[in-house]
Amino acid sequence: MMKRHLLCRRHFGIFGVMDTDLEFSFIIVNYKSARQLLACFSSLGNVTISGGYEILVANNDAQETETLLALQQQFAFHLISIDGNRGFGYASNRAAERARGRILVFLNPDARFLSGDFSLVSSAFGHGQSKVGVVGFRLLVEPEMPQQWSAGAMVTFADIVRNHIGMPKSASIWCADAPREVSWVSGAACAVSKECFFAMKGFDEGFFLYYEDVDFCVRVGKSDRKILLFPSIRVLHVGGGSVGTDAFGQKRAYFISQDRYFAKHRSTFEGRLLTFFRRMVR
Repeated sequence: MMKRHLLCRRHFGIFGVMDTDLEFSFIIVNYKSARQLLACFSSLGNVTISGGYEILVANNDAQETETLLALQQQFAFHLISIDGNRGFGYASNRAAERARGRILVFLNPDARFLSGDFSLVSSAFGHGQSKVGVVGFRLLVEPEMPQQWSAGAMVTFADIVRNHIGMPKSASIWCADAPREVSWVSGAACAVSKECFFAMKGFDEGFFLYYEDVDFCVRVGKSDRKILLFPSIRVLHVGGGSVGTDAFGQKRAYFISQDRYFAKHRSTFEGRLLTFFRRMVR
């Protein structure tokens, strides 16, 4: 049975300092996905977690508040109400402000831990000036196959073209069995040292959905911190738990975020090539 913890309701100023010895803060953003949370919470029993931990749910969906309050009778978690759906990055940052653990674990509602030992994560970040900023996990899809584009090398225009023609550069990373350094990992399930998260000023809230994890990792890499992938921590990612059925809106949000990423981290020429390429393949 999941351990229950009393959760602090004190509000910290933005990017404040932790005042506790909790090891992990699991942060989940909810939007139309309350039905997924029972399985998500329960899956924490499948991994070994050293040290204390807390769970924080940032709720972007006021219509599910009653359901979440009922769920608190079964699992101890801190519920943070967001004023409307303001995106993954905004909600994650608000939860991080209140987190008490030294390591933040961002987790999608439709993610389920299958196995793993979190002492590896604790050791990676150390307790001093560790050069590790982010640790990603092995994301799997039914029937436990590696999830494509769940981690990878630097996202460039050439990389996007390779993906489109079925020759993704990062395929070997998705299937890796040993820990390795990568350029980015998916925000669907990853750990970030709290010190690093605050130093980077959290997720860029200009990304409503998609690419905020890639952008964050690129900024971490530019700060001379490492992004590691730990395949031994296995996570089943059901997928689509918070997106809904609006395929057109989903694609539009993806392209908007992709353009923002290219404007921030790639050349103007690459951005123009990307726009032209999209028109050609439509």
